[in-house]
Amino acid sequence: MANTVKEDLSAPGMTDVRRARLLLERDGHTCVLCRGDKVYADDRAGIAPMMGFIGAGVDLRGFSAADRIVGRAAALLFVLAGVREVYSAVMSKGGAEVLEAHGIAHSCTTLTERIINRTGTGICPMEQAVTGIDDPHAAYKAIAATLERLRAQAAGQGGAIGGAAGMDGAADGTAGKSSGNAHSQAVDDSGMSNAATGARGDAECKDRSATAAQEG
Repeated sequence: MANTVKEDLSAPGMTDVRRARLLLERDGHTCVLCRGDKVYADDRAGIAPMMGFIGAGVDLRGFSAADRIVGRAAALLFVLAGVREVYSAVMSKGGAEVLEAHGIAHSCTTLTERIINRTGTGICPMEQAVTGIDDPHAAYKAIAATLERLRAQAAGQGGAIGGAAGMDGAADGTAGKSSGNAHSQAVDDSGMSNAATGARGDAECKDRSATAAQEG
């Protein structure tokens, strides 16, 4: 790994996908896209980078991409963006099939059956969102709707936690009222943060079976 990361990015014959992979590994990004001297890099988790690029109208046609985890959801977004080649540290068989079907060159370090959620209790919600969907435009809409639902759930959970803490603080009486209010606010902030982290964690999609998966 050390020799790979130190490789000269400007070396003759350096391909776009190789450059993207080296930047991904060297700088710790979660998603990197390269085409010649143009480079787009993002550090957000899950499919947030590609959703952001597409939503902002960034022209990624002809770019090569390197990502940490690519399932069907991410693969359909790469298709929608017009990416020509994809490398991923972990790629699901479903993701590879999508890229193959659209003539996009792809490679990975680990090929796995599926992408599961952060808690390991089921399939990644982004993968669930695109179940039965083959059209990239429809996939983008389904993913956006799922992300919005997760954000709404996170906000609702945070508010409920804060409200309950505030009621407990008020019951302490006049002497403890200000302390109870302060405690309520602290728990409210923490609750919203934890709930939001949980939603992002679901979207991040970690694969617990990577060590048992075959090499791609």
